[in-house]
Amino acid sequence: MNRKFFQLAAPSYVIPGTIGDNCLVLKDQVREVGLTLFESTACLNYTDKDIPRELAGLNLGFHVHLPLDYDWTTGAEEVFSLTTRLLQKVQFLRPDKFVLHPPINEKDLDRFASLWTDRFGKRGRGETERRRSGETGSGKNGEITALERSGVLKGQNLLVENIDENDLTGCWDVVCAKNLGVCMDLGHILAYNQWSLLDLPTLWERVRLLHVYGLEKDKKHYGLEELNEEGKELLRYILDRVRGGITLVLEVFSLAEFVSSKRMLVDWLHSWRIELV
Repeated sequence: MNRKFFQLAAPSYVIPGTIGDNCLVLKDQVREVGLTLFESTACLNYTDKDIPRELAGLNLGFHVHLPLDYDWTTGAEEVFSLTTRLLQKVQFLRPDKFVLHPPINEKDLDRFASLWTDRFGKRGRGETERRRSGETGSGKNGEITALERSGVLKGQNLLVENIDENDLTGCWDVVCAKNLGVCMDLGHILAYNQWSLLDLPTLWERVRLLHVYGLEKDKKHYGLEELNEEGKELLRYILDRVRGGITLVLEVFSLAEFVSSKRMLVDWLHSWRIELV
């Protein structure tokens, strides 16, 4: 039987410092880095010192974790506008997945997803529409063109994550209607009793990213040393069902915990005939 494989990723904050500092530390540990754009205002103020252009030459893949502090009371249009400005900061790294903590109100998710697919849903359409409207493809609006041309900003690469306030079951109709992807968080299933998520139709084909860590307590993530047997069994259950080749993020925010958790994970997966690349 062929071995299944997954790509290992780390968050871009495992040591105090900039995203650039963290990527330099992680480049020999992983194939992919999740850009943790957790705080919208701070991230909008990032400069080349925070995300240096040299990162594009590190032979790393990237995905984006969108902010945790979106204010959905301002409307999905405002949140989407903020998102496009943030993506301009990282477009040169060509991220290929975009993780969203979904709003509680499914109508907000539906509107945000509509805005995303209307602008990004067809390869190159954003550039074509700008040309029709007389824009040159440079300046504020043009900054995101490289990502639009690449085709990675389609709906299935916008990934909704199961979070404390939203286990995805209440907005699943929107997820399916808009053909969104899923970022499955193992720790949230365990911490918030989200077992019903596992029974949703078409779930497994939608999972593009998996967050793995030992325990969430008081919103803090702990290493795999804290994962109990139930959690270990759940991890194997999930890995047996998702498609091979997707990205597995060891979502701990300490380099020491990341290294020790990686060692444990490699041993577990080897015994399950699964490989990390």
